[in-house]
Amino acid sequence: MRDKPVVYIAGCMDAKADRTMTFMAKLELESRGFAVIDEYDLPRDKGLTQTEQQRFGYAALGVADIICFLPEWELVPGAVAERVRCRQWCRTAMEYDDLLRKTDQMQDFREECDDGHH
Repeated sequence: MRDKPVVYIAGCMDAKADRTMTFMAKLELESRGFAVIDEYDLPRDKGLTQTEQQRFGYAALGVADIICFLPEWELVPGAVAERVRCRQWCRTAMEYDDLLRKTDQMQDFREECDDGHH
């Protein structure tokens, strides 16, 4: 059993992306007791193809307790694909602001899967 729930901050693998929002979200979530994996923890700049990098992202989706999507994730094709995969795999996925609010209010994080189960 883990000491802390693992949160994966989902997003794009765009090398030009602004890391500030991801970094600030990671700090905030860690301050609330989560262990955080973000896209910058994945093996970037290692000569992997986009498909190989995507496999690492999907592995993170598979091990995280909660997948967190930062604001405007729906504008990023990679994040949209991760969100679809979350529904297919029945992974708990939520937007960053909702995760903070639910954590503050100590609410349940579960959501419906494509098959109608939690």
